[in-house]
Amino acid sequence: MGEITKWQRGFISRILLLNIGIEGRFNFLQMEREGEYHEQTYRKNLEKGFEFITFNSHLIDRN
Repeated sequence: MGEITKWQRGFISRILLLNIGIEGRFNFLQMEREGEYHEQTYRKNLEKGFEFITFNSHLIDRN
């Protein structure tokens, strides 16, 4: 996935780890409490969108 930056790659990996680690409701406030970034950082960067289908196909191709 050459179109995403190194920062975006790290951000998405942190989001996925938070998704695994957070029990109960998964929202921006909870992400701020458990994660590394401010609530607005999560909101603004997830608002941009992410090609999860392409991401998943790259993961499948690696295996």
